[in-house]
Amino acid sequence: MADPEPHSREWYALQARERGGYFHPWKRALDGPEPETTFTGLLESLLGPAVRVLAAACGHGPDAARYASRVACWSAYDRQPELLTLARGNAPEARFPLRCVAPST
Repeated sequence: MADPEPHSREWYALQARERGGYFHPWKRALDGPEPETTFTGLLESLLGPAVRVLAAACGHGPDAARYASRVACWSAYDRQPELLTLARGNAPEARFPLRCVAPST
């Protein structure tokens, strides 16, 4: 069986099953500040007890797991059912109100 096309639904499902989520394989080619550190600093500066967050493409829920307890409400969604299932388990303080629907063919 051939490997699924990268970033296809099948590929993300494989990532969820075999790796427990989708992890960015960062390989820096440019000098400058570390992107994850920059993102984390910006995000943390915006969070607080009155903040409500809607996170699209939450993947396996690493941000929801890390930050949901610091805000009034963290709601998240991912189009990939396998990743959304992992996110629900990884971030019990977050809300995942939507269900994935398989695309029509």
